[in-house]
Amino acid sequence: MRRTLEKGAILSLSLLLTSTYSVSTVIPSMVSYYEGYDLSRIEQLVSVTSMAIMVIVLLNPWVSRFISERVSIVTGLLLLSAGGVVPVFVQDYWAVYTGRLVLGAGIGLVNVYAIDIINSRFDGEERSTLLGYRGSSEIVGNTALTLIVGQILGAGLDWKYCFLIYLAGIPVLLCYLLFVPGGEKKRSAPESPASVWNKNMMKQIGKGFLSCGCYGALFIGINSSTTMRIPSLVLEKGVGTEVQASLITGLMMAAGIAAGIIFGKLAQMLKGRLQKTGLIVFGAGMALMAEAGNIWLLGLGAVVAGLSFSILIVSVFDQIPEKFPPGAATIGTTCTLVGCNLGAGLSPYALKLIDLVNDRMYMSFAVFAAVVIVLGIFKRED
Repeated sequence: MRRTLEKGAILSLSLLLTSTYSVSTVIPSMVSYYEGYDLSRIEQLVSVTSMAIMVIVLLNPWVSRFISERVSIVTGLLLLSAGGVVPVFVQDYWAVYTGRLVLGAGIGLVNVYAIDIINSRFDGEERSTLLGYRGSSEIVGNTALTLIVGQILGAGLDWKYCFLIYLAGIPVLLCYLLFVPGGEKKRSAPESPASVWNKNMMKQIGKGFLSCGCYGALFIGINSSTTMRIPSLVLEKGVGTEVQASLITGLMMAAGIAAGIIFGKLAQMLKGRLQKTGLIVFGAGMALMAEAGNIWLLGLGAVVAGLSFSILIVSVFDQIPEKFPPGAATIGTTCTLVGCNLGAGLSPYALKLIDLVNDRMYMSFAVFAAVVIVLGIFKRED
C-alpha cells in the first residue's frame, strides 16, 4: 500500500506541468478588462510562463549542484501556487506578468525531476509503465483544470477567480511530502556537458536539436497558439459561449490521452511515416476548426488536432535516443524541452504577425493548417 501511495504521489507531480494554458479560456474576459492592451499583450500573460520554464530547464545542470531533488520539488510547487494565484489578489498587468514568471519558474523546477524521479526509483517494466502513466497525468491534469476554469466562468464569477486552480499545487506538495520518502537513490553522477562536448559530438547534438528541438518548438508553438485562440474563435463565429469553448479546449487536451494509448501501435504500423502522417492530420484538424460553422464541427476539429498533436510531440521525445549521440541523453532532453518552451513562448508573436495580415480569428488556424500540411507532404520518411 505504501508503495502504491508513493507511485501516486510521484505521478501527481506531473498533473500541473502543462497547466500554463489551462486559463486560456479567460483571455476574452482579460482583453475586456485590460483596456489599452491589445490581444497579443494579453496572450503573453499566458505564454510567458513557458519562457520562464525554459530558463530554469537550461539552468538545471548548475542548479542541481546546489539544491537536492527534494528541495527543488518542494520549492517548485510552492512557487507554482504562489505565482499562479497572483491575479486573484492583484490585477495590475505587470504584477500578473511577474506572477506568471514565478509560476513558470516553479513548473520548471518540478519539470526537471518529474521524469528523473521515476528513472531513479524504478526499473524495468515498472519504470516503463510509470513513465507512460506520467505522460497521461500531464494531460489529465491540464484537462481537469481547463474544465474547472470553464465552470468558474459558467457560474458567473469574475475571471480572476479562475487562477485559483493553481492552489492545486498545495495538495500535490502534501502528497509528495507524506508519501515520497527522502533520501532518493543515488545514481551515477549526471553526465557533464563537458564530457560530451567535443567537435564530433557538437555536430551530432546540433543535428539532434534541429530534428527534436525545432520540431518540438513547431508542434508546441502551433498547439499553444491554437489553444489560446479557441475561446476567441468560438465567440467570433458566434457558435458558443466561453464555457463551451472551455469544453472544446478540454476535449482537445483529452484526445491526447487516447494518443498515448495508441502511440506504440501507430509507431509500429506507420514506422517512418508517423510524423509525416501526423502533420497532415494535424493540419486537417486545424483547417476544420477554421472553416467550422457550428460548435460540433469545431469540437471535431479540436479532437483531431489534439490527437495528432499528442502523437507528434511524443514522437519527438521518442526519437531522442536515435537523434542524439550515446551519453548525451540528458542534453538531448534539455535541448528538446528548450525548443518546446521556446515555441510556446514565441506563439503570441507568431499570432501577432498573422494578425497584421488578417486579424480574424480563423486566419491563424488556416495559416498553421497550411504550414503543417505542406511540411507533412514534403517531409522525408524517417
